[in-house]
Amino acid sequence: MLAGKHRLRDSFGIALGLDLLAAAIAAQGAGAQAARVYGTGHAYWRMVGHPQRGTPELGPVRETCELQARAAVGDEAYQRAFERGQSDNAEVGLAAALTSELHF
Repeated sequence: MLAGKHRLRDSFGIALGLDLLAAAIAAQGAGAQAARVYGTGHAYWRMVGHPQRGTPELGPVRETCELQARAAVGDEAYQRAFERGQSDNAEVGLAAALTSELHF
């Protein structure tokens, strides 16, 4: 999905896909990886003009993702990874997410 949305230059779809991928990674127990992907998703949400994140019906999914990721790695490691994803160049962050997509 993410590769297709990237080819279409659909930033909204990428933001949504990154949130869902982060939730799946967090459910697998890879907290730092999930936090970085989640941070990159947050950067995409800002790019499309939804700083509070679009699609509020996915709020519970996002909350669970964050709780699982924090529980897996702790608050400090979670925050560092999230901030790295959020501050990465969007293309770099997406490339990292696409690579992680193949390894979980």
